[in-house]
Amino acid sequence: MWEGTFQASVCANNLDSTKEADRCRGILLSSLGLPIFTLLSNLLAPAKPTDKSLLELIVILKVYFKPAPKGISERFRFMGRKQNQGETVSQFLAELRHLATHCKFKDLDERLRDQFVFGLLSESATKPIHKG
Repeated sequence: MWEGTFQASVCANNLDSTKEADRCRGILLSSLGLPIFTLLSNLLAPAKPTDKSLLELIVILKVYFKPAPKGISERFRFMGRKQNQGETVSQFLAELRHLATHCKFKDLDERLRDQFVFGLLSESATKPIHKG
């Protein structure tokens, strides 16, 4: 939310954040509101928000509000994913690939294959073919 408000202010004022970083920093700090400004000040203490560059402030806020996903919780979601009713095999595989992005697997291809097979809705797709 804070980032969208900031970008809108920069756009409305026709500013280039790379050329007018100090002015944009002032807009960012003034558009945060008191609770987030206080939070930012606490995150930076003993430094002040005005001591940091625009880029540093943006990175600090992004990291705080969207921490990196935890590998174990992402793996739990990945390993619990099953093909949904009406979901095509291609859609299921695409969703597995998406879920695997933050799992930090060392053996990604093998994990994708295994979860794909284990999560298929149709058992007939996983049964061996007997020629007789």
